[in-house]
Amino acid sequence: MADTAMTQALKVLAKTGKIYLADRGTITENTAWMEYFMTTENTLNIDQAEGTTQDIRTDQKTAPVSTIRTAGEFTISFDVPSVDSVVLALFFNTSTPSYTPSGYTSIGVGTEMKTLNKMMKINFTNNDSDAIFTNVDLVGVVTKSSDGAFSIRVTGTVLAAGGVGMEAEEMIFVHKD
Repeated sequence: MADTAMTQALKVLAKTGKIYLADRGTITENTAWMEYFMTTENTLNIDQAEGTTQDIRTDQKTAPVSTIRTAGEFTISFDVPSVDSVVLALFFNTSTPSYTPSGYTSIGVGTEMKTLNKMMKINFTNNDSDAIFTNVDLVGVVTKSSDGAFSIRVTGTVLAAGGVGMEAEEMIFVHKD
């Protein structure tokens, strides 16, 4: 049975999610989604800024004869409560430092950011819903909370979809029946 507007509205998305990444392409049952991280509670934000409107006017009319609307920037942000080598290597240039104390592992991290261009799937932890973004540029920065924990603050910009062999939609929402 198809969702009605009312039942669809009741499927509230969570503020925490598992983040999966895949190379851009057409999504199939065989898409190689890799689970990379779980977001820190209450840091997952999905937001589209208000768009802009430009009225086209002529000398003969006081009212606009046409309007051009442009969508606002669509961003995704979340914190990853980890600075392990796999997460750091996604967003920064990493290396093996010349010094590592005995019994420890260390990783050198450059301060220049890397940009990942991927498809991203967010599996929301409180229900059977996914949000898929088919063309996202992701960057990360290292942050430290007031309690002393290091994390990676990830910010993504949803880009236009399309291209040969790519999904046509920028976003796909998946809900379990």
